[in-house]
Amino acid sequence: MKKFTFIISSLVQPVNVLLVLLCFVFIGLHGQNSPTDILPTGSTPIKLSSDQFNATKALVWYNDSLLLFADDFIPGGGSDIYQYDPNTKQFSKWPDNSTHTTGLTLDRKGNLIATTDNVVMLNKAGQIIKTVASQYNGKRFDNPIDLIADKKGGIYFCDPDFFLTSPPQDHTAVYYIDSIGTVKRVIDDLAEPNGPVLSPDQKKLYVVDTSNKYLYSWDVAPDGSVSGKLTLAELQTKTAGGVDASPVGEAIDINGNIYVATAVGIQVFSPLGVALTTIVVPEATEDCEFGGKDFKTLYITAFTYLDPRISSNISNIYSIDLNYQGYAVSRSNGSGGTSIVPVLNKPVVEIFPNPAKESLHVSLNSGKVYSIDVLTFDGKKVSAKLNSMDETNIEINTQNLKSGMYLLRVVTSKGVVTGKFVVE
Repeated sequence: MKKFTFIISSLVQPVNVLLVLLCFVFIGLHGQNSPTDILPTGSTPIKLSSDQFNATKALVWYNDSLLLFADDFIPGGGSDIYQYDPNTKQFSKWPDNSTHTTGLTLDRKGNLIATTDNVVMLNKAGQIIKTVASQYNGKRFDNPIDLIADKKGGIYFCDPDFFLTSPPQDHTAVYYIDSIGTVKRVIDDLAEPNGPVLSPDQKKLYVVDTSNKYLYSWDVAPDGSVSGKLTLAELQTKTAGGVDASPVGEAIDINGNIYVATAVGIQVFSPLGVALTTIVVPEATEDCEFGGKDFKTLYITAFTYLDPRISSNISNIYSIDLNYQGYAVSRSNGSGGTSIVPVLNKPVVEIFPNPAKESLHVSLNSGKVYSIDVLTFDGKKVSAKLNSMDETNIEINTQNLKSGMYLLRVVTSKGVVTGKFVVE
């Protein structure tokens, strides 16, 4: 009999949740115990700008005090970097001579890294002080568009061939630049890769493909290479008005929940790909990033289509306060704040047998149980019979479940435990 061990993945304080009762009670499925797991009660997006931008993107929380972002599709071509000061609530150029930019991030030391035609490092005046990478296999990149840094001094960036009739590279790709500047192609099977983020433990890389409706994950090796591609989640693809909801930008919080910007809104998924909630914004969302004094503010770029020949004519910046801090590699190394990665010490739940045939047993060491959910991998609700439960053991009848893989989610007084199980 195999036992699979799981650990507390996020700390919550469940509110107004009834204790699951005894034998033969059916347990309902939901992707999140309550929207307040992510969203505080009453928290809604706030519009910060006034329709003055064209195509906002490439958000980054800079110097622990300012939001930086790019405004693309500037009349005449190119893009500019802007800043938003939450204290004065003012927008301004950052600075007037900033370079054409399509992506922004901070490395582990707090240096500002950008994608232009190359991958570059910028100083506080927005000027290029170092070219990090400019080519692969002797040819320039197609169209570097977004990037993320890791703890080892490396950088992942996406290079689709948007708008190019004769791209220099033979594949659209995701590249990895290691700490000494060596460039290697790590992903080459996505048509329009975009929005890379890393899990807080640096073991997973998440990327979306703007040409389809899926969120993908890969296992990250010590040398920065990736393997084990998994289609982690399927996104909603159309708004009520018929606007395409292609995924673009991503962010991640300290619990490993992934926030994906689409025209539908910011769709939030657990590390296991369970749909948790959608943050609805009045316009179609383009990108998102954590910031603010406690790093619990999610900043969002969004736009309204006016001309179908270009991405947008009106674009804005929104913010919303959340319950959890975001994750950024620069903050976990003392730059701009102390480490915010939760330390997980010991297993608190065991689930067996796995695969299960008639019943699933869950051994608990995690406090009072508030709710138990069984979910399919696409986030659909499932009912399962609870045979028995006490403070240390749960037995779930799996005979009415179809063969396949499921997710188990247990909300306890000590936090939320999630795990995978298979029904034969």
